[in-house]
Amino acid sequence: MDKDKMVVLWENGKQIKVKVNTSSSNLSDPRSKEEAAASVERLQDNEDVPLFQRKMPNKFNSKSNKPKRWGALKPVLLTIASALGVGTLLGIIMLRMFGTIDPEVPTNGSAAVPAEIETANEESSNAEVALEPVNAFVLQAGVFSGRENASEWAETYKEAGVSTILWEKDNQFYLLAGMAQDKEGATQLRDEMTKDGLEFYVKEWSTGAGTLHVSEDNKAWLEQLQKNWIETKKGLSNERPFEKESWDKLAQLIPKQAGQFSPLAEEVRKSAELAEDLTSQKAQHQLLLLWNLYTNSADKQ
Repeated sequence: MDKDKMVVLWENGKQIKVKVNTSSSNLSDPRSKEEAAASVERLQDNEDVPLFQRKMPNKFNSKSNKPKRWGALKPVLLTIASALGVGTLLGIIMLRMFGTIDPEVPTNGSAAVPAEIETANEESSNAEVALEPVNAFVLQAGVFSGRENASEWAETYKEAGVSTILWEKDNQFYLLAGMAQDKEGATQLRDEMTKDGLEFYVKEWSTGAGTLHVSEDNKAWLEQLQKNWIETKKGLSNERPFEKESWDKLAQLIPKQAGQFSPLAEEVRKSAELAEDLTSQKAQHQLLLLWNLYTNSADKQ
């Protein structure tokens, strides 16, 4: 009986089964030998069994993990471009703003003064006004080392119906509430005002002589102001110390541009307007205010 054995072979990548007869009788038969030889030859001549490889993803793929140079440089390039853009824009703005400034600077480090300004300064100080020494007796409501504290007390007196002025002198702040031609008049005034429960002290007040360097336009009215002030002080005992006509004439002498004397000029105009309404007590306050402004203008020189 023939014995056939199944042999599994690979052909062209496909699995096939081939029967091989292994019986002795068949091997003696020449035909069987040829078939067996053919089968063996067929196996030998067959192509090698193909190797199938499973492709596994490579986590360390050099291409996928290679740093992206553009992605890393992009923020840096954008920052540089933005800085250049902003710098250029600011440069244009600065050139437009300061393009008209004269680039020439004196070598000694001091700013050059235009010729027209120097001429104006010379014209503004080509005249002199002699300041007469002034003396009066004032009612002192208080003296303080700080302006803030003095201002608070000024409000307290104002609420009580007493007007005061704040005069800075020798690094102290004085509250002055009235004035008189002499000490007797100031003492009488103090007694009258103390009835309201307010305290005042009689104090001699004076300013010294000096010289003001002014323009010709300012000279006339500043000199006349001193005369008007002294005459008005003498008449403080009158019901209406300010003489309307004389103060109106003074106001007309004031130029449109009074320069550093503008605050004083404005107060003179106000005195002329209110001359007929200024009672003795109000006149005292107004004279003190004019005196203070005049002195401050002189001190600024």
